[in-house]
Amino acid sequence: MVSERRHVLLAIACILGLGGVAHAAPLKQRQNDLIYPQARRMNLTELYFGTPVEDPYRWLEDPFSNETGKFASEQNNLALKTLQEIPDRQLFKQAYTEVNAFDRFGTPFKKGSFYYFFRNPKGSLAQNILYRSTSIYCDDAEVFLDPNTLSPDGVDRVDSYSFSPDLSKFAYIVTKNETDYAWIGFQEVASRAPFDTQLLYALRSNDPSDFAWAKDGSGVAYTRYQAPEGLSFDDAGRNNDLFPYVYTTFFHKFGTPVEDDQMCETIECAGSSFAGEETSSPQTALVPNQKGELLKVTLPHKKTRVFTPWHKDVPSEDITTTTLDQGSEATTFIGENEEATFFQTAAGAPRFRIIGVPKTSSDAEPVAFEVVPEDKALVIDQTFQLTDNVFAIFYLNDVKHVIQIVKRNNGTVQTLATVPRQDGAANDIRADKDLKTLTFRYETLVDPGTVYMYSVETNQITELKKISPPAAASDAVAEQVFFTSKDGTRVPAWIVRPKDAQKNGENRVWLYGYGGFQINMLPTFNAFSVALARHYGGIYVLVNLRGGSEYGLNWYRGGSLFNKQNCFDDVISAGKFLVSEGWTKEGLMSIHGGSNGGLLAGAVSLQAPDLIGVGLADYGVHDVLRYTNFTFGPGWVDDYGRNYKGAEVLNALKFAPVYNVKPSVRYPAMLVTTGDHDTRVSPLHSYKFAAQLQHAAQSVADAKPALLRVRELSGHNIFSLKRSIDAYADKVAFWAKHLGATFRP
Repeated sequence: MVSERRHVLLAIACILGLGGVAHAAPLKQRQNDLIYPQARRMNLTELYFGTPVEDPYRWLEDPFSNETGKFASEQNNLALKTLQEIPDRQLFKQAYTEVNAFDRFGTPFKKGSFYYFFRNPKGSLAQNILYRSTSIYCDDAEVFLDPNTLSPDGVDRVDSYSFSPDLSKFAYIVTKNETDYAWIGFQEVASRAPFDTQLLYALRSNDPSDFAWAKDGSGVAYTRYQAPEGLSFDDAGRNNDLFPYVYTTFFHKFGTPVEDDQMCETIECAGSSFAGEETSSPQTALVPNQKGELLKVTLPHKKTRVFTPWHKDVPSEDITTTTLDQGSEATTFIGENEEATFFQTAAGAPRFRIIGVPKTSSDAEPVAFEVVPEDKALVIDQTFQLTDNVFAIFYLNDVKHVIQIVKRNNGTVQTLATVPRQDGAANDIRADKDLKTLTFRYETLVDPGTVYMYSVETNQITELKKISPPAAASDAVAEQVFFTSKDGTRVPAWIVRPKDAQKNGENRVWLYGYGGFQINMLPTFNAFSVALARHYGGIYVLVNLRGGSEYGLNWYRGGSLFNKQNCFDDVISAGKFLVSEGWTKEGLMSIHGGSNGGLLAGAVSLQAPDLIGVGLADYGVHDVLRYTNFTFGPGWVDDYGRNYKGAEVLNALKFAPVYNVKPSVRYPAMLVTTGDHDTRVSPLHSYKFAAQLQHAAQSVADAKPALLRVRELSGHNIFSLKRSIDAYADKVAFWAKHLGATFRP
């Protein structure tokens, strides 16, 4: 039976008027020796709650029209030709490859008699390999699964994995062309041999409502998308419809054809008993605040991940869809014991606290009790349960992880241990309640980190492995600074620069930010920032702008919906701060971001054309009026606004890049990048934005270039290390040419 996804599809209630006469743009648009492909402009104006809005490139929303295909192909050919003619592209690609040539190790985890871990020897492979060993120190390891063998050049990434409850079988989800379409494969754990078949069109999900192992080992229940009409599985992802919101649940019996899979009402189907079935739990709870008032909080479903994310080397710029359910006030499930179910929540505590909801209560809305109170300064980032009453809490202190192990005992909380490192952030975190251990890698922006393990039984923190950084890291230093944004808010940023950088006003700067969806941008190792410092003397700046939750839920709210402009102001203020400090000057900075950060890069480039010299907008949500009509868009309304609420629509109109390109303005040099199979943020956003930029350039003397790079057979996130290096070579070549940066061997 076909089910609706967990969002309500939004009606297009805001459109009150429509016109549709089309006319063609001039055949040639020549700027800086570039001849842009022609792009037809429609005479199309719509009224959005009384405000007329022109949308001349609406036709680019059709991914299957010959006209759209021709536009994308010609634009990409121009971009490729232009970028490949820049000598720095090949120079930096080779240099960045060498910077990435260091061993990568993931944190080990135990299943059965083996310890499993991820490794990419010398950074030579597109994807990390999963190894296993009988030693916690990962000696004498053997390959368990090598994703580089699953597709040409390792493009299709293993997204996540799952062991069956009896540890005899192993399942893994593989993304196709970096899209949200995926397939599930299986192999025997003992022999490492593949078995059964591939389950196509599977959801990239770690939610137990989307996948479950049959307890008798006979098969699995799984969910899958409908096959897009007219497209093969290999080409799925060119469609930009609302496919994520309708899916079907099936039971697949091992050894039988996929065509015989039984359609189910829910994940508990086929009359089988499934591992991880949920027990009933309250849907809401009453949480006391500091005044003693009871706040009604919607609880997320009590779930643990059935699939665990595959360790990756490439940073993800992702409007996420695969996290577990979140209740109101950013409430997330931690774990449980016989007495209570535990949650992390911002209810009555914007810097987060841990609460317990008693299982013995017969009330429909039980009253929660406090386990760990909100700290006066620190923010809880993540919490993991290690035993019934021991928790690992990853606090943030000015965007640096402070890790504490605490024990709940008779209503009080005792701190058992504190990790001595407080200069960076933890990554690749794994908690094992059976072994009572916590493993993680602690990193800084210029240090790939050290792997640690904490044991509850010994109350000791052990160093398992120190990862050697690339040689270029010795030339760079990372430091944190704070600046004041436009509205007076104190905002942090991390700077990676050459050790010998001088405050001479001449340094080329690479600003980077995200600012949305409660996603924290932490100071974990960044090989690109090291390469930029080493080979260009460049300064990389990670801005912890509002929209994340680095300082709690209010930090997120300060950068979302009606406060979205604060995100752009934070980045612009960061740039002005760097000028005032003497690091650089106006025009020698770029702004880079992907996904929600691509919107950021586009908006900042339009709003501060004198400050920003180069805009690098990847996979951006540039049409913030019509985004709910495509792919995952309806799930983003808390950040951008609902298309049936006039105030929210008109607020989005103020910053939406597609509708704010103005004639007679000399904008920064712009490289707009998208993937032709992007199922998260449809390429149409980038197509329309680039077309508007190129059209506006006609009215500007000495206009800077605006290029549209359409990466082929590529989705929203580049998962291959090799592909990531190639993509950065595009950006750095463009950046260096238009900021006048000189490559240093």
